[in-house]
Amino acid sequence: MIDPSTSPLAVIHEKEHELAEAIRLARERAQARLAEARARANALKEQAEREGMQQAEQFYQDGIARARAQAEAQRAAGQAAANQLRENGTVRLDEAVEYIVRFVLPKLE
Repeated sequence: MIDPSTSPLAVIHEKEHELAEAIRLARERAQARLAEARARANALKEQAEREGMQQAEQFYQDGIARARAQAEAQRAAGQAAANQLRENGTVRLDEAVEYIVRFVLPKLE
């Protein structure tokens, strides 16, 4: 309760002081919350960047593995085709030699 002997200006001054203190405390709490929010946002950003880098690395490694598998499959297919050609050539080599000899040398009949 306000003392009746206190002047109205003193009461106003006291209220202003109380309100100023309340405002100061509210600002401090708001700044603390803002600092916490910024820290959480930075932590989330860093985590997202780390996860993004990990995902990008995994995507790259998966792509390299697929490319190597495709290259190996193509190499194996090429090797198989070369082996088949070699086998076909070997089987028909005697026929080819005979044909060339008959073509180059006149028939001796």
